[in-house]
Amino acid sequence: MDKVRAKKKALPAAKVQGSRRVAGVSSAPKRKKPSKLVTKSRTKTKRKAKASVEELLLKVTECVENFEYDLALQYCETALTVAPSNVDVLETSGGLLLELGDVDRATQCFKSAIEFSPNEGHRKYLCLGQLSDGEEAVKLLLKGIDIMTKQFHCQGSSATPCGVGDVTALDISTAYCSLAELYLTDCCFDDDAEVKCGEYCTKALEYCRSNPEAHQLMGSYLLSKLDMEKARSTLLEGLSLWLSTSNDDCCGASFNVEMPSYQSQVSWAKLLIEVEEYEMAHLVLEQLLKEDDEMVEVWYLLGWLAHLRDELPTAGDCLRKCKELYSVSGCQDEQLAKHVEELLEELDDQLPDISDGEEDNSACSSGNEMEVT
Repeated sequence: MDKVRAKKKALPAAKVQGSRRVAGVSSAPKRKKPSKLVTKSRTKTKRKAKASVEELLLKVTECVENFEYDLALQYCETALTVAPSNVDVLETSGGLLLELGDVDRATQCFKSAIEFSPNEGHRKYLCLGQLSDGEEAVKLLLKGIDIMTKQFHCQGSSATPCGVGDVTALDISTAYCSLAELYLTDCCFDDDAEVKCGEYCTKALEYCRSNPEAHQLMGSYLLSKLDMEKARSTLLEGLSLWLSTSNDDCCGASFNVEMPSYQSQVSWAKLLIEVEEYEMAHLVLEQLLKEDDEMVEVWYLLGWLAHLRDELPTAGDCLRKCKELYSVSGCQDEQLAKHVEELLEELDDQLPDISDGEEDNSACSSGNEMEVT
């Protein structure tokens, strides 16, 4: 697991109550008004303090662009000493802490941001929702979506700014995807899990039909209902948004929208195998192999796919490569390892012995050779 920041409105300056006259008592001598020079100096100091936070956030952005997350976090911590209730800084700190793997401190940052600005800015709710479980996660995501949709419709009906940053239809669609996913995982045993999952998948597609993730989740939901045909149709529509089968493309794929993450593409391949779209699954796995040819799960899926297509020699090559990588990669998926052993035993009964080191080019239509040890 992709961003809008929220900013708290500045509080009005505190008023200093003037001295009151009491009957029979002479008033205290009047204090001289500060000179214009002193007033300007104070104003400059205030502006400088305010600007320092903005400057620090600019430094944070520069560091993030260079993947210097530790240094970026230091700038955030400095900014919080100047403005401890600055929601923008708190949210940015939370994001950086997540990148650095400090979930507990990130959670605290997002909670503080909610405390200081509960009704403005959706990002903190979505982030905290992703870090939470079950019903608590649902509540946080729904609150974030509520803020997003209000801002989204406000943007469309008014020329005046409704908040910090724009909310897109894709942003809302992606948030609904997170909700739907909860009802496929954490909340899958709730009485209304099926209804809620279908509802949120539908909303995700209504807001942004061009969101591949929404199609992927709807396909998964339909498979859980054993509706194979609708699942296949939905998945193919989503796949067409980012994967092209054009022969003109030397890599076999061209992308019209933001490319799904590596792990998301692995999930696409699994779903396509489930709906028996073997050729499309092979194209996705082939693309993944070009990006990283040492992923245990990708070689396993290539082997399983070849087995399903009765391409037994290729299945053997891929599964042996998977087994080899499993032994050196530190992968701990015991179920995968067990299935690989079962398939290899089955293949040994059906095929003559295949000598170690044999190469098979048919597993990757791009022409790249697969080295099998």
